Amino acid sequence: MSQNFKKASELLHSKNNIDVTDKLKENFTRLQNVNISNIHEISKPSIPKESYECPSLKTLQRYVTKAKPENTKKNTRLWFSRFEEFVNDTQPDIDLLTLYDKKVIAMLLCEFIVIIKTREKKDYKANSLYNGICAINRCYQELFKDKEPFNIHEDFEFGAVRDTLHTRIIELEDINNGKYNGADALTDDEMVKIFEHPNMSNETPDGLLKRVFLWVGCCTAQRGGSYLGMGK
Repeated sequence: MSQNFKKASELLHSKNNIDVTDKLKENFTRLQNVNISNIHEISKPSIPKESYECPSLKTLQRYVTKAKPENTKKNTRLWFSRFEEFVNDTQPDIDLLTLYDKKVIAMLLCEFIVIIKTREKKDYKANSLYNGICAINRCYQELFKDKEPFNIHEDFEFGAVRDTLHTRIIELEDINNGKYNGADALTDDEMVKIFEHPNMSNETPDGLLKRVFLWVGCCTAQRGGSYLGMGK
């Protein structure tokens, strides 16, 4: 031990020679790692080697595609195809699938929002149009994922699109004058009325069950019939 101390003392009096300081740091690193080395030596015999099998690309793709409900994917395809129809008719020289200019896309979207109607030439409900623009946004996010971030709801290039959509939604709400589509989301006032209904009272077991059932459904946003078994 005295020899080790003497050696360390000699190294310290070497006027900070780089080789010496590097040697000291190397020794200190060994001291720091000694416990880790001991752990590995102790644990090696008791832990058998385990092999892993990577999932196939097909399996991974299945997990990715299942993340989005089929209705969402169908809605995305539907609205982007409507947008394509509009552009092909009004600007036949433009190919949306290879267009990566946000300003041009923004201009086309503004025009689309103002004039688009249903196949029956009727105005869309306000929520339907908004959901349609969200669907187009989802499609473009996929198209742009290897280029740059894309978000109609946030990117400054789409400020005019958001303003146009906002104004058009107000127009559509006035046109429909309170008429609702069965697929429209409930408003806050409607939710309050439902929860305040006597049949939803938490004073009775049946009312409490209905109240919890509806609340869980709202929080989890279950789709289709996936939540029907929750009340059983």
